[in-house]
Amino acid sequence: SDTAVAVFLGDRSEDYKALDGDPDLNVKTFQQTLRGMLEAARAHPNKQFALIVRPHPRATDENLLSFVGELPSNLAVVQDGEISFDEALYAADIICCAITSTESFLARYRGREAGIFMYPGKGLEGDMAHKIYDEDSLKVLGSTDGISLLSSEHDLANRISDIDPTRPRKSPDHAKDSTEKIRSILLGKE
Repeated sequence: SDTAVAVFLGDRSEDYKALDGDPDLNVKTFQQTLRGMLEAARAHPNKQFALIVRPHPRATDENLLSFVGELPSNLAVVQDGEISFDEALYAADIICCAITSTESFLARYRGREAGIFMYPGKGLEGDMAHKIYDEDSLKVLGSTDGISLLSSEHDLANRISDIDPTRPRKSPDHAKDSTEKIRSILLGKE
């Protein structure tokens, strides 16, 4: 593909209530992510970009994760339901998610980069991350290969702009391997 693809994995604002999280954390994170993608598309009009939007399966505000307005011709926004979760993740160059998401760690297994939301603001993703993890842990995470800490919309715009969408990607052939392994175990050949 010649399109640089980011997947937005939504979060549950309600899960951060005990940490004084913003009740609209998920919606605000989506808006910041979309603004980062818009910045990238406007700065690189000859490059194609796509944002796949996947709300958290238990989120109550998923209907607010939409964009009304005109997009640049080089940016596509694909809403939930158009492709499966696995298809979205394997189509992605960068999986944008909360620091608490299992996908922040699984992205590297999938051969993808994890873009961890660290957007600033009281009660937003960066604030929550600093309440959950100490500074040393965040430094280690930020220096880990295959993980980008997205501290601003501009960080996302820069990261997605730097991606070469024509580079080889890890193929999702693990399903075939898993099926063969399960058959082998069931038939007693392992």
